[in-house]
Amino acid sequence: MLLYKYFPENTGMLTLDNQFLKLSAPVEFNDPYENWPYIKSYSYRDFNRLYDTKEKLENLYDNIRADCNMITKDEFYKKIKDIRFKNAVLAAESKIIQEWIDTYQQHISEKIRIGCFTKDPCNILMWGHYADCHKGIALGFDFSDDSNLMEHLFKVHYSKRNYGLDIKYCYGKIPSLVQMVEILTRKYNAWKYEKEYRLVLLTNELDNNNNLYGINGIDKYLQQIIIGYKTDDKTIDKIYSLYGGKKQILRCMLKNSDYCIKISEDWRNYGKK
Repeated sequence: MLLYKYFPENTGMLTLDNQFLKLSAPVEFNDPYENWPYIKSYSYRDFNRLYDTKEKLENLYDNIRADCNMITKDEFYKKIKDIRFKNAVLAAESKIIQEWIDTYQQHISEKIRIGCFTKDPCNILMWGHYADCHKGIALGFDFSDDSNLMEHLFKVHYSKRNYGLDIKYCYGKIPSLVQMVEILTRKYNAWKYEKEYRLVLLTNELDNNNNLYGINGIDKYLQQIIIGYKTDDKTIDKIYSLYGGKKQILRCMLKNSDYCIKISEDWRNYGKK
């Protein structure tokens, strides 16, 4: 399976020159919801449901008695039914949730790197967004012979809602590996056009190149180099000096009748067949 990655001109040429594919930390992505699980805080209804019987209140009091030895059970019952106390608890909880999310994003970004790819090399929006307004390049990779990378390759799922975790995760419970991958590979529906696949790897599984984490020796995975519609001649000449006759070099063209990009054999290759 061929997977493509779009690059601005400078980044793409550095990738080819250095034979190093940099993977990114989640906090570097342009989507603010990246690696952001949804945690539902308790409402008044939840609060009342959790403590709607005397037995539940007694259990709660017994669990926290060591920390509230200055308050009697009657005073505790009165306090927990006070609307001001509920407001204080719910407000504190909202703050805890936001702090946990911010900490979680940063913590995961210190441990994990992600490579973003697509099955679509002809997307006019992605050429505009990720390839410097069509002046960059796209590289086509095939990882199918590397079982380790294939085990860490996931298709992105698109949804109206982000992945939900129970509030107990804010109080010490650790998400499982399956949950973490689910969070890292779920995006909002509006991104569906990207048809994205992701390599999700721990930093200690990757090569370190000047404090950048990624994959060395990419030539063994590289199958195609696609030149953007507006890529300048100097860059094209350099691509041919590096890969002419070694890799398939293709060129973006614009259709006249439709808002559509087509990929064709670059004219410089015609005489080499």
